[in-house]
Amino acid sequence: MQKYLSCLILILFYGVTLHAAQNIVPVATVTEKQPIFADFSKRDLSDSLIRYSIVANKLETQIKSLNTIPISSVPKLPDKISRMRIKDLRAKTEEFYQSARSLQEQVATISPTDVMILQDMLTNKEKEMRDSAINCYKDKIKIYEDERRQMNKFYNSIKESKLNELFKNSVNVFSASVFGKNFFMSDSRLEHDITIGTRFELSLYPIVNSADFVEIWGEYQKPRFNTVDQINSIEWNVNQYSLGLNLRVPFRWDMKYFNVGLRGGFGYYWGDSRIYNGSVSKSDWRGYLVNFELDIMKYSWFYPLEVYFNYSIHYPTKSAVFVTPNEIIDLNKNTFTSFAVGLRICLWWQDQY
Repeated sequence: MQKYLSCLILILFYGVTLHAAQNIVPVATVTEKQPIFADFSKRDLSDSLIRYSIVANKLETQIKSLNTIPISSVPKLPDKISRMRIKDLRAKTEEFYQSARSLQEQVATISPTDVMILQDMLTNKEKEMRDSAINCYKDKIKIYEDERRQMNKFYNSIKESKLNELFKNSVNVFSASVFGKNFFMSDSRLEHDITIGTRFELSLYPIVNSADFVEIWGEYQKPRFNTVDQINSIEWNVNQYSLGLNLRVPFRWDMKYFNVGLRGGFGYYWGDSRIYNGSVSKSDWRGYLVNFELDIMKYSWFYPLEVYFNYSIHYPTKSAVFVTPNEIIDLNKNTFTSFAVGLRICLWWQDQY
């Protein structure tokens, strides 16, 4: 701001100078014929001395404003005029008169061409100073915008860092998720599409403070199974449930934009099936399973929203049997696997103390 004000002051100064340059007329004058100072009284000499001093200084200033060097210097005014001898006072008054007279004549001899050159020079200088003032303002605005962006960036980094620490030092107590799962079975007579299901996890931390890495999980899904024989294809109404225990690896791997964690566990599953719109041919099954999970999360103002990949191995203890009008399809307790991709959101978390 100080630099901007300085630019404005310079512009005003050159504007006044330009006005003086366009009028080649002395701003103050003295008589062309020299007065007879020998006839002046001491008081008249004192008044004349002061008046000629003022005229000489005005003319000197005018000449300098026209970018010209004065041909003579204005003498210094005595300190104690009233105490000067009349002889010395008369000599000093004549000296100031001569100085003012010579400067007055110099003003009259300044060429109009010089004034035009000076005018162009001052116009260019004025434009330069105006542009400089505008640039000063633009620079100030740019600096302010840069500082504001830096402050916002710094604030957001501090905020994100604090939230990261908050979430990283807390326990995901209860969460829910939705997933899509695909089963891999060895019997070609059983067809299936990707299954949509829901899942929950409940940490044991609120019950046992040292068990923040142990959680109970459960899930429900409704697989879309079709049995295919030589005659027709039948769609089955299927429900499957699972319940188990997971162990979470107590540390995570930090990447550039997210971090990665691992889980592993086991559980029990059971299910039933029947033909749609029919009560016959109903069957049920059950067994044990082992699962492995990799989850990816990004800490933010919203508690970690995780994407996870789950691979499960199913060990049936009671085989699924699908009885159709034409044949019986028995999976014979064959081990099968499944793979799921899900999106998990935490609904309740708790700080670790």
